[in-house]
Amino acid sequence: MVVSLCTVRITLDDRIEPGARTVFTHTASSTRTCLGYLPGDADGDGTTSASDILRLIDHLNGFFDPPMQIWQCDLDRSGLCAPADILRVIDLLNGADAFEPWLSAQLPPCPSSP
Repeated sequence: MVVSLCTVRITLDDRIEPGARTVFTHTASSTRTCLGYLPGDADGDGTTSASDILRLIDHLNGFFDPPMQIWQCDLDRSGLCAPADILRVIDLLNGADAFEPWLSAQLPPCPSSP
C-alpha cells in the first residue's frame, strides 16, 4: 500500500469570524477540516474560561513539555508568548478596552454537511 501525503497552504482573503467555525473541503478526496476562532481560548478546548488564564500562567512557568505554540499563547499578537498575554486574555474574557466579552463563550459544533 502506498500512502501519499501532501501539504496544502490555504490563504484566506478575510478572517475567520470570531466565535464561528469555517469548513475547508478538499473536493477530490471529499475530506474536510473545520477550524474555529474563539478569542481568549488559549487552552483550545472550544470554551473561554478562567482555565485559559491558568494555562498561560503554567506555560510561562515552564510546566508544559512541549510548550504551547506561538499561535496558542501570543494573544496580544506581539510575536512573543509573554506575561502581557495573560492580561490580554483577562481583557478578552471581561470585554475590557475595545473587546467584546468572551467569558463562557463556546464555539459551535462543526457543521455536519458542506
